[in-house]
Amino acid sequence: MSVEMVMRRESFDCLEKLIPKEVSEGMQAPVFLQASGTTPHQVVLTCSVEIAEKLLELARPSCGPAAENIRIAIAEYRKSTGEHDGPTR
Repeated sequence: MSVEMVMRRESFDCLEKLIPKEVSEGMQAPVFLQASGTTPHQVVLTCSVEIAEKLLELARPSCGPAAENIRIAIAEYRKSTGEHDGPTR
């Protein structure tokens, strides 16, 4: 089962600059969603929980909104799978 993270395009742009090649290789290609009405452009990232945790570590220092989106996605994943909370707390 994979973690699906949805974030604003601006948050993804910040995060994307920080992702090393070995982490990006473990992710599916991002899906870009066009804005409609008041909904901003969004990006959907899908990866394993292990990769999501690495992304969270990368995002925390300088990409706060992306880090929050990732943290929430990991928490939702763990809730849906019954997995115990890990280092995201």
